[in-house]
Formats: sequence, structure tokens, C-alpha cells
Amino acid sequence: DPDRLHVVGALRYPHLHGPPYPPTPAASAEPRARILVALPIDPVLARHCLSALRRAFPDGGAGDRLAFSIRPHPLAPLAARELAGWAAIQDPARVRFPEALASCDAVLFCGSTVGFEAIAARRPAVRFRAALMIDLDENYGAGVPSCDEATMRETLLRVRDHGLPDAAWCAAERILADCFLPPDREAVERVFSHAAGRPAADPFQEAPAPLPYDANAAR
Repeated sequence: DPDRLHVVGALRYPHLHGPPYPPTPAASAEPRARILVALPIDPVLARHCLSALRRAFPDGGAGDRLAFSIRPHPLAPLAARELAGWAAIQDPARVRFPEALASCDAVLFCGSTVGFEAIAARRPAVRFRAALMIDLDENYGAGVPSCDEATMRETLLRVRDHGLPDAAWCAAERILADCFLPPDREAVERVFSHAAGRPAADPFQEAPAPLPYDANAAR
């Protein structure tokens, strides 16, 4: 149906009008663990992460049976020249995030909901926390292993060989259950019934009485 509304509030990607991403290198015949590197919207933190990766794996991971796929944040794309020649580049405007998760073996991320989505997709996730930056995202707790510049190499190699321990999976899934509760169908129906002008048994329909206002006390 051409009149059907498919998307509401879609964000535009300004980098679509810029230079294209470098082509993805040809796949190696040697089996390698595919690491999706989901960069954050903060360009400073993104550059910290890339710099740490380059120092930990100067050959792009080839000698350690790793293949990195760098996915810039759609609202903070890094210049292609900053990423070319070291690892494959994934254009977020052309590859949906669920597809990116389905085609990787593990995820390196910096924050936001990326780790939750990786755990939900049963992908081991490692969070990069720059040693010289203040950590403002403590939602993950101990459920997802973290690394900094000094421990990135050993952490990713451990995940390559052993995945996440059972205790980490359990902790991460508890966090996931706490943050993404099942939808309350009755609450949704009440909201839309009220918006459509239909009566709904909603205890919050009546606005509370305003508090008494004392003009002298407000001065």
C-alpha cells in the first residue's frame, strides 16, 4: 500500500552526501573471529577506542585470527581516511544493526544500548572504557566485561577463545530483564483509547488539583 506510513521520526544521515566509505577488504580464507566495533556518538571516545585497537592489534588482528568491522555511529561518522587501510568499514546507513549483530561473533562497544542489544542477540560483548575519561555510563555493572587501553588485547583474545563465562551471561541477562520489561498491553490500550477520544478506565485521567499558590512566598 503506497499510502501506508512505514517510518516515523527517522533520522537523516548527513554523511550520505559525503565521500563513500572505503570498500570492505576481501575476506581471508583463514577462519577469523569477527569483531563488530560499534563506535559511540562521542567522536573523542570513538577516537580513543580506535587508537587503542590500533595499538593492541597493529596488523588489524590478522595475526591473532581476528577480523574487525568498524561501524561508525550514524550521527557522528568519522572521516573515511581515519578508518581506511586497517579494518573493514561498515556503513550504518546500509547495514541495519540487527544484521550487523547477526554477522559477527562478538561486539566491542563503548556505551548506550549497544551492549544490551548484543547480549539479547547472544553475542559476547566487551565494553571499552577509556582510562583517561570519566565513566558516565554505569548501567552495565559487572554483567559485561570491560577493558581500557592497557587491557584491550588480552580481553578480546580471552573472549575469542572462551566467550563470556556463565556468571557474566547470567548477570547481563538480569540487567537486560530489568531495563527492558515486557510491554504492558493494558496501559498501551488505555493511552491510545484516551488519545482517540474514547472513554477508558484510567485512574490518571483526572488532573490533580493545583497546589495553593502564595504570591508572597514565591518572591
